[in-house]
Amino acid sequence: MPLGRVLVVDDEVGVRTVCGRVLGQVGYEVAEATSGQEAVGLARRESFDLLLVDIMMPGMNGLETFRAVKALQPDLVGVVMTAYATVDNAVEAVNLGFSGFVVKPFRLHELEAAVREALAKRERERDLGRLETLAPLARLSTTVTSMDIDSVLQNVAQVAMEQTRGDGATVLLFAGGGEGEQRRASCGRLIECKPELLKAVGEDELASVFRADEASHPAVSAVLKSADLSCLAVARLALPERTVGLLCVGRGMGASPGLVGGTRTGGRETGTPRRGETRVFSSGDMEVLKVLGAQAAILVSNARLLKRVVKEEQLRRALQRYLSPRTVQAVLDGHIAPGAVSEARMMTVLLADVRDFSSLVEHVQLGHVIEVLHSYFSATVEIITAQQGVVDELSGDEILASFDPASGQDNHALRAVSAGLRMLERLDELGAEWLERGLPTFDIGIGVSSGPVVIGSIGSGDRRAVVTAGRILNLAARSQAMTRELGLRLIITQGTFEQVRDLVHYRELGAVHLKGISEPMGLYGVHGLKSE
Repeated sequence: MPLGRVLVVDDEVGVRTVCGRVLGQVGYEVAEATSGQEAVGLARRESFDLLLVDIMMPGMNGLETFRAVKALQPDLVGVVMTAYATVDNAVEAVNLGFSGFVVKPFRLHELEAAVREALAKRERERDLGRLETLAPLARLSTTVTSMDIDSVLQNVAQVAMEQTRGDGATVLLFAGGGEGEQRRASCGRLIECKPELLKAVGEDELASVFRADEASHPAVSAVLKSADLSCLAVARLALPERTVGLLCVGRGMGASPGLVGGTRTGGRETGTPRRGETRVFSSGDMEVLKVLGAQAAILVSNARLLKRVVKEEQLRRALQRYLSPRTVQAVLDGHIAPGAVSEARMMTVLLADVRDFSSLVEHVQLGHVIEVLHSYFSATVEIITAQQGVVDELSGDEILASFDPASGQDNHALRAVSAGLRMLERLDELGAEWLERGLPTFDIGIGVSSGPVVIGSIGSGDRRAVVTAGRILNLAARSQAMTRELGLRLIITQGTFEQVRDLVHYRELGAVHLKGISEPMGLYGVHGLKSE
């Protein structure tokens, strides 16, 4: 592999021959041109790394030749040859962007050293340019968690224009894929970046550059003309599976920076533009745009993901105010298909019902009814949650809660009984406050039962419900109904009693025939915890 491609330009055949032989022997690939015009023609057809040119030539001199070839190939470096070694000549060559200077007649090793050092300097400048690019990329990456998508796009456009010294930049984010409308952000000169430009970028290319003086895709020509651009660079915002947008950077007409009274700084060229000359993007610029395009795609993807996570969390919190958290989780996960049933699990359920609710509604102002019920349910939900329980239903005058091993500490039966006792205590406290304010009061009955249950989904594709099914729900409902008949406020069934018998104060009620239950069921009235 050659060390680099060198174009030697000199009107003297002997100088061209010597330069070609010396540089070829050390590993360079050499092409020759007899004039500046011929050199420009070669540069239109072939790429070169370095231009070795005589400063004094008829027609187009060495400085003009370098400027014209450099406009076609911005990454090109130059070494000037001259028989007139003056300080003014050296300064002028450096200002024009030449990286080396040799004096005729030159020693062969001086020529080789000048070429080698010029190419080495270009590599150092490229490395420095890459390092400069990392800073804005790092800035974009660290701020994405606090930015919306529009801010991400605006920052990418700003960085792209700054890093490539463009006159304008636009980032276009495609619509579709459930991501809402098409979005765009621009910086500097307005560039009409359109989805049709994607067709002009090669399928295997991450970025392409287009010039106004060359035939281009119709969509590219339209953008070049509308923004009065001499050159347009288009980079994909590419994820592994698809392209989500485009990054477009343009340059207006003018000289290639760094060739007229300019210098190179930080691996990037600066200078005063000449009107009418094509300003093209260097390979370093294109590498920057490729990296920015890939980074922008990731940032947008992360911003979208963050937005979805926040939205789902907001939805979860809103739904949990009205539905069981177990139901919400099943809906969001999509794990339960219609008719599907989970494996049986052990659980304790608590059912509390307001006594004489119909009479309360019939004889008390509805505003007062809602006020006292709101206070009661607010306190109840807080108590159940404190015992790691889940409120499955709030329906008018009734509350259904469940306690299982997965939702909190061990002994779900004790947590349910503790919640029931604390609910009764809090209701008594609220009742005293309501009486002082002239509000109505009410009492409740609570039934608690433990045993196996399953969770399933019922309904059609349009309407579904997640239900908890098991014998213990009927037992809890029947035992709750017995509280009024037996003059008690909290009754537990045999399955619950077996788990809490040594921990509660209770009264044995014997085996009772409950409605809808085939065999008698042992019931127990609970009126306190032994630990209290």
